[in-house]
Amino acid sequence: MDECGTVAFDEDGAHGEFRFETHDLDGLGDDAIEVDIVVAMEVQGGLSFTIESYGVMWERDGVASSVNGFGGFDEMSLDALPVDEAWVRELATTVDGRVADALAG
Repeated sequence: MDECGTVAFDEDGAHGEFRFETHDLDGLGDDAIEVDIVVAMEVQGGLSFTIESYGVMWERDGVASSVNGFGGFDEMSLDALPVDEAWVRELATTVDGRVADALAG
């Protein structure tokens, strides 16, 4: 994801781009990363909007896991609403703890 940064698309009357950014995330499983994805698009008729996504991906003892969340958009202005990143990290921490418990037997 870091290598491409941006991926454009044009399909079925919609066009836009995906923008990716990743960062290492300490304190969760093995080799955890956080992923920010922004999708900016325009559909037929000139309607354009942006949606934000935030996710956490990690591995614990060979078990790959991920949790992500999406922001919404204001129905009137179509402005993007932010993702609650702290909530997504909290969910990831809960999942990682349960995976660790399951692996410990």
